[in-house]
Amino acid sequence: MNECKKILLISKPRSGSTVFLNLLHSFCQINNVHNEPGISEGREIFDSLSIKDELLIKIMVSSEKGITNQFIKETNWDKIIILRRNDNDAILSMAHQYINNPLIFEDKKNKWRTNYKQQKDIRIPDFIPPLYKELELRFEEILGMNDNIIELTYENLYNKDRDIRRKELDKIVDTSEVHWLVLKNVLDKLDPKFKYTSVWNIPQDPIISNFI
Repeated sequence: MNECKKILLISKPRSGSTVFLNLLHSFCQINNVHNEPGISEGREIFDSLSIKDELLIKIMVSSEKGITNQFIKETNWDKIIILRRNDNDAILSMAHQYINNPLIFEDKKNKWRTNYKQQKDIRIPDFIPPLYKELELRFEEILGMNDNIIELTYENLYNKDRDIRRKELDKIVDTSEVHWLVLKNVLDKLDPKFKYTSVWNIPQDPIISNFI
């Protein structure tokens, strides 16, 4: 799939992007994968593009325009994917990282990638809702930069209807051209029973595990 060789995945926090990055790795058969590279690492990545035919990068959208724009404009991407999730659900999910201490992100008493059930009555730190509103504005600006950006939703990717999951993947590449076993594996891992678990967050592939 030559049209699926250089992909940039952009997401807000807690939108399923880490798991989906791993699935894109197998779905699109891309080995050069980078999960949320920093500015300096990003520079090294882009400097090496001249000798690499494929690239898959996931970044979290930043309220600072320059950080996100650096990745968008730095190369001629075959695909730029924005992964959305209902903000209320994402905010609720993010708040789980502040259960024990409302001031500390990723409190060591909590577990970022372990199984959990959304608690509707959890206290949401005051800064999170405004942050998500700001990131939504950045999404809208990004959409205005390129007419070919693909928008996916967490809700469709993890839909109980397998056909809806497949249609969402069809936005990236014609799934009829994907090996049936690869497609089955990806669709199986997008089953909604895995929505709040870490089952697929720690890949066995050493290429990706270096970036998780």
